[in-house]
Amino acid sequence: MERKNILIIVFVLVILVIALGASYMMFFNKGDTTNFNAAFISGSFTGNVSGNVINDSVPNHQFQASYIDSNNGITYNMSTLKDGDFLIDLMQLQGLQSPEHRQLGENNWNIFYSQAVPNTQVSNNTTTDNSSVYNVYICQADKDNQTFLIYVISNSSKVECDGSLYCPMYKDYVEPLLTSTTLKTNPSAPTGPDVLGIDNATYNQLLDQIKNAKGAN
Repeated sequence: MERKNILIIVFVLVILVIALGASYMMFFNKGDTTNFNAAFISGSFTGNVSGNVINDSVPNHQFQASYIDSNNGITYNMSTLKDGDFLIDLMQLQGLQSPEHRQLGENNWNIFYSQAVPNTQVSNNTTTDNSSVYNVYICQADKDNQTFLIYVISNSSKVECDGSLYCPMYKDYVEPLLTSTTLKTNPSAPTGPDVLGIDNATYNQLLDQIKNAKGAN
């Protein structure tokens, strides 16, 4: 498998995470915040947030969740899998910058900032056409060898964002969510091969290529 194929895989992964919604969720709206409770994660959002429901036929749908704040133009996409650090490694090979590290609530989070264009490919390339760029915070935490990912995506000018951990998007929306989050480990969580739809041998080859590519860089 050539490196360009690795990049294709991560693009597909990002598309899946952004496109897929959630099931098995409950909401408790308290005005300024909205509590949520999915099969693998729970917590609260700032504002009035609703859930997106996916078809039960989607593989591992219970380990994916998607929520939307229509008033502020913010989408929250979440997923989990076992030993999922390779996903971040793949994105960093594409140019994702080093994360900020924060202890928030019960968890240690790696917090990345990037941008996404409307075709959902995550990129660090800047553009002067702000209307075509989504601000994206990618938040990753590990618990009991299980990786949890939260994508916070804004496509609206209503919430100010400069990519830092001090702007309104982060301070008012991302940080409160991470602080409130409870991560739920599950032995049935999907593995890397499950997520990629490949066999273990091909998956191990991919991990070797990621390791070699990181060493080369």
